[in-house]
Amino acid sequence: MKQVLITGVAGQDGVHLSEHLLESDYNVVGIDINKPLSTTNVEVITDVDISDTDSVFKLIKEIAPDEIYHLAAYHKSSQDSVDNDLDTFKISHAVNVLAVANFLEAIRLFSKSTKLFYASSSQIFGKPDNAMQDEDTTLNPTNIYGITKSAATQLCRYYRTNYNVFASVGIMYAHESPLRTSNFVSKKIVETAVAIKMGHGEKLVLGHLGAEADWGYAGDYVVAMHKILQHHVPDDFVISSGVRHTVQDFVQTTFDYLGLNWEKYVVEDKSIVKSISNFSVLGNNHKLVSLTGWNQTVDFEGLVKLLVEAELSIQKNE
Repeated sequence: MKQVLITGVAGQDGVHLSEHLLESDYNVVGIDINKPLSTTNVEVITDVDISDTDSVFKLIKEIAPDEIYHLAAYHKSSQDSVDNDLDTFKISHAVNVLAVANFLEAIRLFSKSTKLFYASSSQIFGKPDNAMQDEDTTLNPTNIYGITKSAATQLCRYYRTNYNVFASVGIMYAHESPLRTSNFVSKKIVETAVAIKMGHGEKLVLGHLGAEADWGYAGDYVVAMHKILQHHVPDDFVISSGVRHTVQDFVQTTFDYLGLNWEKYVVEDKSIVKSISNFSVLGNNHKLVSLTGWNQTVDFEGLVKLLVEAELSIQKNE
């Protein structure tokens, strides 16, 4: 039985990945400051500081995992106020960069057969020149999250080239599931729309209806992560749907599914957007599909339906 270590195991992707790997007969060990609510049979470590080099070295020497999935990340939403960029950078660098360096170095020194997957982000591209991005698109981050994700992406390439560490990077585009929290726009839309449908909500206030995203289903994307580490060589892979939609598309599809006229309930207030977290991005997943055989099982309309049905169940039981 293979041993796997997942950082950020209590988050959306960590829970979905844990479930997928357990079904694939892995022994799963997770690291998080919280314990996941919906995953059983996972040993969760809550007292390891992944930004502390000695702690990471000790852990890797003890468990010698076959695979590591570094999903832990620090990220502020576009509606969060940015009071102190330096403080944000310090925390982001510790989780998004230094922790990655610790794991890469631990693999190099103590566990050379371990494979590492790093969850990067489409925000490493910032405001791209080309309409569709792939693994060769120039890195040009425009916010702290993108800067730190870009740095760690480059670190993985460095260890891969200079030390033959099996370090693969998944460049993650927007991906959702019912496990998302309310600070994500997808959850906010669905949560509020269902509340309106059930008679205890009035208005949905959003910052920018014209904002575009390449949305996919988190359950599909964690399968891609696993497939990437089964590929015979480490590499970078765009994980995306390859289809772009606006926030308004998401709103309209959600309200249509609930039998509501979205224009009666939705208010656009651009003042609530405190920072530009991303520009219009669209990922080219051809490399991932052709080299690993990955395919999506849930399209955009199916994703919205899945989210709405889950939220209806939650609110009916409250």
